[in-house]
Order: sequence, then C-alpha cells, then structure tokens
Amino acid sequence: MVFSGAAENEADYIEAQEYLANTPYFVVDKYIPHKPALSKAQDKGLSLIECSYVAPRKKADDVIQGIINQLEALTTAA
Repeated sequence: MVFSGAAENEADYIEAQEYLANTPYFVVDKYIPHKPALSKAQDKGLSLIECSYVAPRKKADDVIQGIINQLEALTTAA
C-alpha cells in the first residue's frame, strides 16, 4: 500500500502506518505528499519523478524504490 496525496502532517502518516502494521497489508515506508508541483507535473503528462522540484521528486522516487524493493523481496521468497 502506498500513501499518495498524503498530508504533510508526519504524525498522521505515522499513525496510519502503525494502524496498518496490524493488518496483512504491506505499506511502503515512504509516502507521496500532496504538493501542487506534483499535480502540475501530471497535468503536463509527466510522471511524478519528472517534477521540476527536487524534494517532491525525491519523495516520489523513494516510494517507487520501496515498491521495487518489496517486489524483489516477494519474488525472491517465492
């Protein structure tokens, strides 16, 4: 599970992550914040990692890497 468009309130994100830790769902350790720069990139047909600002682009890239890491773990375990 990925939090996309999450508020910048870190405490809310941590609380949701702790709640989901008691479920069978995998939660990527990072989140994609709700940032106008990310929306503008998508409006232009760009991916989130093509955003013109470094910080939101880095957060999106971290989420993608978290997904890749989980997929690798699942395929290695199978």
